[in-house]
Amino acid sequence: MRRNAFTLIELLVVIAIIAILIGLLLPAVQKIREAANRMKCSNNLKQLVLACHSYESAMGRLPIPYSTGDSWVVQVLPYVEQGNLLTGYTKYSPAAPTITWQSSVNATAVATRLSVVECPSSPTLKTTPAFDLTGTVPVEYGRSDYFASSGVNATAYTNAWGVAPGDGSGIFGNQINGATGLVSGETFAGATDGTSNTIAIGECSGRPWVYIANGKQLTSFTDPNYIATPTGLFPASAVTDRNGTILWSSTIHGAWAHNNTYNINTFNAIGNIGTTGPCTVNCSNVRGIYSFHPSVGNVGMADGSVRSLRSSLSPKILMAITTRSNGEVPDNF
Repeated sequence: MRRNAFTLIELLVVIAIIAILIGLLLPAVQKIREAANRMKCSNNLKQLVLACHSYESAMGRLPIPYSTGDSWVVQVLPYVEQGNLLTGYTKYSPAAPTITWQSSVNATAVATRLSVVECPSSPTLKTTPAFDLTGTVPVEYGRSDYFASSGVNATAYTNAWGVAPGDGSGIFGNQINGATGLVSGETFAGATDGTSNTIAIGECSGRPWVYIANGKQLTSFTDPNYIATPTGLFPASAVTDRNGTILWSSTIHGAWAHNNTYNINTFNAIGNIGTTGPCTVNCSNVRGIYSFHPSVGNVGMADGSVRSLRSSLSPKILMAITTRSNGEVPDNF
């Protein structure tokens, strides 16, 4: 009895149909995956802002992100169910100010990955390959895709609004480095512009590596978009991680144990020149709102809500929702 079989042409047709179906399904799968990633990212930001609220309730002040003490993430670890990490972490003490998060005693703790500070849409490594303070011992720094807002870049604000900010500070206060210990700290009550109108924590993904607009990573100092200071954002001399990949400042930026606080900037359309506008979101990860979500960057507002800021957001609105008590009334955003 003769057995029926597919001809070569029939097989090719079936393969072609399968290929077309895969091509049609793949974008849908990617959209679903990105939607889930964006939801997880938003949830992370909400948890972190609520952790700051819990910290304020317990301590009478907000975490201090920029001082001679520990980072704001270190301070809120017990409020994001990560307090066990502190058993292997030696906190800053004015009595022993030479011990910092980069000290060898803290190497194991700071290399730990924390999912609550990682955006799943980020394609970058989750730890930064670096060297210790001696420059000889290999270490890893667990990364964060989020930062605490300490206010606006004054020049960016002036370019956006036409006047200098009366109070350019963010919800965590200005970037004041306490020379003899911790500064006093701020409270949510300081947001007289309204906690729903004030950014607390935002995305600044991809650090410490160099990313500009359209998700482009700069991997060569000869790239025409790599414009060094003083006219551009990037170091004039070579700065790289342990593997030789170029960085926008140093290996510590983006580590969750680092102070992780910036004055928010604006950029040109490419995303490599600061303080000029009009590009505001997803332009550059050099002290700006930057994510790998298509067309938006997430921020956690001081009231605990999470907003997705559009890439087309105006510089005036971004500057307005960054200051906490400067008196602006932002339009819908």
